[in-house]
Amino acid sequence: QTHTSNNGKKTKTGDRKIKMMDDDETKMVAPLLVSAPRIRLSNKDLRVLIYTTCYNVLDGVTLTIRKIEEGVLAAGGNVRILTTKSGHMKNTHLVGKHSHREVIFLDNSVDLLFFRDPKNPDLSYHMGTSLSERIKDQIADFEPSVIHITAPDMTALHLIEYARQKEIPLMGTYHSNIPEYMDYYTGASWLKYILAAYFRHQYNFMQHLYVPTPFIQKYLTDTYKMDKVTSLRVWGRGIDLQKFSPSHRSLKFRQRLGIEDDEVVICWVGRFVPEKRPDIFAYVVKRLHEEGVPFKAIMIGAGHVERDYSNLPNTQMMGWMSGHDLSVAYASSDVFLFPSGLETFGNVTLEAAASGMPLVVHGDCSGHLVKNDYNGFACNHDDNEQWYDATYTLVTDHALRKEYSKNSREMSLAFEKNTTVLKMLENYTTVVDEFYHDHQGHHDNRDNVYDTEDSFRMGNIPRSYLYSILEFVVLNLFRFLTAIMLALLWLKELVCWKIPNHSNESSSSMVTLTTKNSLAKPELTGIKTTCSDNLLSDDASDATSSTQGSVPSSSSSQTRSCPSIKISDLPDIGGPLAIGFMAITQFIIRTECKIRNFCSTKKRLEKFRTKRKRKNSEFSQLNRRRSTMEENDSSERATRMRRSPSLHSTNCV
Repeated sequence: QTHTSNNGKKTKTGDRKIKMMDDDETKMVAPLLVSAPRIRLSNKDLRVLIYTTCYNVLDGVTLTIRKIEEGVLAAGGNVRILTTKSGHMKNTHLVGKHSHREVIFLDNSVDLLFFRDPKNPDLSYHMGTSLSERIKDQIADFEPSVIHITAPDMTALHLIEYARQKEIPLMGTYHSNIPEYMDYYTGASWLKYILAAYFRHQYNFMQHLYVPTPFIQKYLTDTYKMDKVTSLRVWGRGIDLQKFSPSHRSLKFRQRLGIEDDEVVICWVGRFVPEKRPDIFAYVVKRLHEEGVPFKAIMIGAGHVERDYSNLPNTQMMGWMSGHDLSVAYASSDVFLFPSGLETFGNVTLEAAASGMPLVVHGDCSGHLVKNDYNGFACNHDDNEQWYDATYTLVTDHALRKEYSKNSREMSLAFEKNTTVLKMLENYTTVVDEFYHDHQGHHDNRDNVYDTEDSFRMGNIPRSYLYSILEFVVLNLFRFLTAIMLALLWLKELVCWKIPNHSNESSSSMVTLTTKNSLAKPELTGIKTTCSDNLLSDDASDATSSTQGSVPSSSSSQTRSCPSIKISDLPDIGGPLAIGFMAITQFIIRTECKIRNFCSTKKRLEKFRTKRKRKNSEFSQLNRRRSTMEENDSSERATRMRRSPSLHSTNCV
């Protein structure tokens, strides 16, 4: 069909669009083609709720959260930290109290005894399990403008459910490759398939997931198809370049440790856990010692395998360090050797580089912080010779070490803390802006964007009925197994106490999982216990002496060790069984969600639609102003349309 306008131009009308219009008609249609003005939330109006599992355990994750926290407060915003009662309460207000800041401790959590170290009670880890009504009331009273999740545990899923019910913008940051950690513990590798599916289900409900490096972004995309469930964006890390600087180098610190001014110090910083690969550090240190290379080494940190490395040659254990002491320790060392292959960014690597140390690190996860033959060496995961050669080169070549030290400091200048914190504040406002403008303030509208075959494999309901039952069973099974483990440990100590000629040190026994990364004998696996300071039994000490050089083998005529508990080698069927279990579980839960969605008489977005206020915030006024503008525009457009019959005849609307 064609229509002839007043000026004689012919326009073709159809089902979709008009090719030509009059000038007057164009002016009248313009309001329909231009979107309403977007009003972004200012930093001073931010009300951020951050959930992190172990806020009072000072590690890379919590230190990053504390930097974000400082940035929100400095911008005039409000922040609430939701966490468990892990760590030491003295770490709650390290930078002092603030009227716009509060830490909320969960009522419901479980103690992860497997990660507890009797020597370091500050390293007690807890896992959140749910949100109590008291916690929900506190969150409701705070009325966050955005919820930020850093740890995808049971509480995180409850928090996701709460955010969707209250229609609060939701985002997350990726800090740890937790599923891959399972590969470093005997008999636990099958858990990674279950954890990966569980975490993917949670990330499916987040608007954005911010990862630290392009490498992690590609890894999550290639391995778990995470780009199919959420928007993956890169948000780097930053440090205080004044706090970590070569200017903190101290000869008094070295002298106090008995280190001469001209001796080379190799440094390692991190938690003493298998996935950080302290075994490679031990291999390099022992071999340097055996070949007569002059050096000293310090290991900073704590963890449940710390005692395995307490007697390495030329090595001193520094324990946990923080603040100025840590800055001095970094700057007073000469080579940073950190073989961990599961770092998402490498905060300690960046701190070492800023302190002026050449780097010997993993080529994948820390490759963005080191350039070969410029400020250090990027090594392959399990190439022990490469780790040794790189460290040997830096220890013995003074001129090269000095050049790389200067280059490391220069590279670190690109990772200034304030820049990355301001970027996260921008991320917060972006998430809020997209939620209210692109998704009209409803999570269901955002879900439609990711409603594909690779998405919502466990349904589009965070906690379905079947999932809630499964969660209840798993949680109580975990508590039951924990109680059994404590009983066995108590019985073990009782039996060891009754064995004659046993040293008094036997009372400090603990149960650990033997790492599968033993360099001398990688095939040695199993869960073992002992009552001596050595975490390995006598028959395993000789087999792993090249790795655990600090642990002397004991003769049965001198000391009677407690019998070790071993798990015999079993066929590797855990992985396929776990994959099959998750496939069946996902199918059943997904089916339940489809049935519930089909049986709903109203859309869930109508059910959850609420008029929410923003107390102590100007954002509510801006939203009301925007709504008024849209209503006025609609009224004007309706009036103009009634007065222009020619515009109706062209079907332009």
